[in-house]
Amino acid sequence: MTLDQLQFNLPATIHHLHHSDQRWVQQMNALGLLPGEQVVVLRTAPLGDPMQIKVGGTLLSIRKYDAQLISLQSLGA
Repeated sequence: MTLDQLQFNLPATIHHLHHSDQRWVQQMNALGLLPGEQVVVLRTAPLGDPMQIKVGGTLLSIRKYDAQLISLQSLGA
C-alpha cells in the first residue's frame, strides 16, 4: 500500500521511498518521512491533492504524486 491509499486516521509505518532521484529522497527524509516512522493521513483537499499528513509530531502537506511513491506497512502486519 502507498501513502495516497491510506485511509484517514489509520496509522501506518513508512516502509520505503520509491524514487530514483536521491535528492527527492533526501528532501522527504528532511521532512521526517523516514522508513520506520509512523504516518497518518488527516485530510485531503477537495480534489484530493494535496494531502495533510502527520509524521511523528509534525503536520505536513504533501502532493498526491509524492504520496504514491511512499510505501507503507500497516501497524497490524
